[in-house]
Amino acid sequence: MNAITFFIVSRYTRQSAAERSAAGACAINDLRRPYRWELTVSSVPEFIEQLTIAFGKDTAKREVQLALSDLTMGFQEKRPYALRRLRDQIEANLSGLMGPTIAKEMVDQYLPFKSSTIQSGWEDTQFIESKLETGRHKLSGLSEELDNLRRFHRQTLHILPIGVCSITSNAEIISWNLAIEKLTGVSSKNIIGSSLTSLPKIWSKLLCEFLESNETSIQHKGLNTESGPLSVKLHKVKMRFRDQESKDSEQQAHRQEGFILVIEDITDTQILQAKLTHHERLASIGRFAAGVAHEIGNPVTGIACLAQEIIAESKDIDTRNSAEDILAQTQRITAIVSSLVNFSRMGHSDSEAFKKFHLKKSVTDAIQLIKLQPKSKNISINTSIPAEINLWGDEQRIVQVLNNLLSNACDAYANPEHYTTECPTIAIEAVILNPTKVQISITDYGEGLPKPLKDKLIEPFVTTKDPGKGTGLGLAVVYSIIEDHNGQISFISPTRNGNQGTEVLLTLPLAN
Repeated sequence: MNAITFFIVSRYTRQSAAERSAAGACAINDLRRPYRWELTVSSVPEFIEQLTIAFGKDTAKREVQLALSDLTMGFQEKRPYALRRLRDQIEANLSGLMGPTIAKEMVDQYLPFKSSTIQSGWEDTQFIESKLETGRHKLSGLSEELDNLRRFHRQTLHILPIGVCSITSNAEIISWNLAIEKLTGVSSKNIIGSSLTSLPKIWSKLLCEFLESNETSIQHKGLNTESGPLSVKLHKVKMRFRDQESKDSEQQAHRQEGFILVIEDITDTQILQAKLTHHERLASIGRFAAGVAHEIGNPVTGIACLAQEIIAESKDIDTRNSAEDILAQTQRITAIVSSLVNFSRMGHSDSEAFKKFHLKKSVTDAIQLIKLQPKSKNISINTSIPAEINLWGDEQRIVQVLNNLLSNACDAYANPEHYTTECPTIAIEAVILNPTKVQISITDYGEGLPKPLKDKLIEPFVTTKDPGKGTGLGLAVVYSIIEDHNGQISFISPTRNGNQGTEVLLTLPLAN
């Protein structure tokens, strides 16, 4: 009668959660369905503190240390997944001492789950998979085939070239593939089973804000990580898993919820798009420069003709000298416009126009031009140029280079707060390196160069000046001219002497 009664009751009633858990604790190599419920304790010391109430401090500490040793975990462990495993192991160890029912009651009383999560937990698939891995040799037939299929899908997800992670509704990470490991620098071994907030601050903030938002995708998001700037694209999909054991259809539909996040590194794509935009801008500059050259050429030619007439007809020496200066400046305007057109078309100057000229005279001409600008009024320019140095190249274009670099040196003194010298000074020196090369240095002691721009100064449209005060084309044109002369240019900030400021080194060919 007892057996029949037991059979009938068992057949027509459902097993309670307590009965199911107790049966699992009694089973050997059990594969029960644990859930990702949240514990009221959040660290190993809190485990000891709670168990001390029931067993005393020494016994509680011994049991926790034994469970940690069985699981090969550290005392500093705080991952929710690891703490659930620790709780299960303590319950299993206590079952051998006082029986499964009493052990379960003690653990439920002193290490309980939060009541708000009891009815909405995810199945702990990580724990189930670890059990399958340890007992894989015991599988055969259909079970083995299903396990192989599981491993195949798991490996496919892991090696995808796009970052993928799965997150429960309470922000616990349950999957983390190889691509997102490389992107964030966080390994799956250390993060699976942890909360999303345990990620590095820059990633936890980004992902948490994205999960809380109503957006399902973000096409571009810039990040400044320790390894450099990154651009990422984010996608979000909400998941719902039905619990077949639940009779309530509403509860069944919302039993388990979570998110799949897809993170794609688009840094290289953004760089390519920026280069494409840059090339389009250069093409626009080329078309614009060609038009400007034509429009400016006509009036400049007229000015030059008038200056030549004045030189030919005037008897006043001062007037003739002024006209000669006007004529020289019109020639310089023509050379500058020609350089801009040549640069925008990625062309090179005509080497047949190269000739021998005195470096000292070119430096003097550049200084006279820069002294016409108000910003150089209170700046002292010291030169040390041996008179015997002769260069080979286009003198007008070299003057243009020197004038541009001197102008930038003057701009370094624009803000008096950034330099300490009473009289701002620019130093120009020239040293013969070998029978074929000379090195020219232009040094200022102003605010110096920002580190992020040191390697980008010669790129078009890169400038340290405020919007509206510089186009970023000056040094790009300078680099183009120096390259045409088979020379080199480099920027040193701070200077070689260790002083604040910037030192520009030019290497140019001597006239042999």
